[in-house]
Amino acid sequence: MLQRHPVPLILGLRFLYGLRTVGPLAIGMSGIPPWLFLALGALLWSVAVAVAGAGHLFGQTLEWLLADLRHYEPEVMAAIAACGLGLWLLHRRRR
Repeated sequence: MLQRHPVPLILGLRFLYGLRTVGPLAIGMSGIPPWLFLALGALLWSVAVAVAGAGHLFGQTLEWLLADLRHYEPEVMAAIAACGLGLWLLHRRRR
């Protein structure tokens, strides 16, 4: 199966519990070119690092933007309540 479908099997062995340890041995003994295994590993690693980095950047940016939110919390709650009341009155008037 490794000879017919090397890419999906390499990706599958990478994420299945227990097969991650024996998967590289089976891939190495199957005659798959090393460059293919390394290229897929590098691709997966770079995607994982990019997603983790983007998540960290998003979290830090959100924390920076919302740092002073406690000072404006009453105003924000009043605005949300006013919008809700306005929508309720509009809905009631249309009925």
